[in-house]
Amino acid sequence: MMLLEHDAKELLAADGVPIPMGVLATTADIELPPALARPWMVKAQIPVGGRGKAGGISRAETAAQLRQSLSELLGTTIKGQTVRACRIEQCVEGMECYFSISLDATHGRLRVLLHSQGGVDIEAHAGHVLAADVAFNGVHPWLGASDVASRAAWRESLKKLAEYHPAAVVAGHKKDVSSPDSPAVLDFMDHYLADFESLKKTSANGQDLAAAMRAKYPDLAVPILIQFSAQAAFRPPSP
Repeated sequence: MMLLEHDAKELLAADGVPIPMGVLATTADIELPPALARPWMVKAQIPVGGRGKAGGISRAETAAQLRQSLSELLGTTIKGQTVRACRIEQCVEGMECYFSISLDATHGRLRVLLHSQGGVDIEAHAGHVLAADVAFNGVHPWLGASDVASRAAWRESLKKLAEYHPAAVVAGHKKDVSSPDSPAVLDFMDHYLADFESLKKTSANGQDLAAAMRAKYPDLAVPILIQFSAQAAFRPPSP
């Protein structure tokens, strides 16, 4: 299923998610509802990214500018897509952020991307990454709810984030709030998970694994977490 921006926003609104008021225009002489006051954003409805850079989004301060923008956009081709409709939307003020959810069909899970700035090429230009529970800084992570497959997927997520070469990575859990948000935490977490798997193979039980991980990482905070995680790693699978 391919949803255009207008379709998606209408679905969100139907479920109670606040969105800027807007209407769909297929001609330049559309009559707007009184509640949709100027200024407006005129946005070409095509199934491609980068509309703004390609001239597919403009601001209209007056009714004349609105009609002109619609006349210029409707029927044109942007990135191989014919513009057959435009969303006319109220302008809003406030803090901007980028939030997206995509389906990772390979691992059967959702990928969430959050950034203080958003738009075109967000992945390539993300200077800072909010890593949430993907990366930990100076503390043992909680692995009790994971298994071999999910930890492998975790490592793949870390490598994917590292490919964006972020300037900083804000870990979801830190030993000290003053600890630097270094992108090195991604590499650290990858090594930590790799060590957990390799030491598990040479440990007789959870107690041995926990002791081996504490010896490998003596400076990490909250060592009780590795104790619980190691015990869970040797727990028989649920029937």
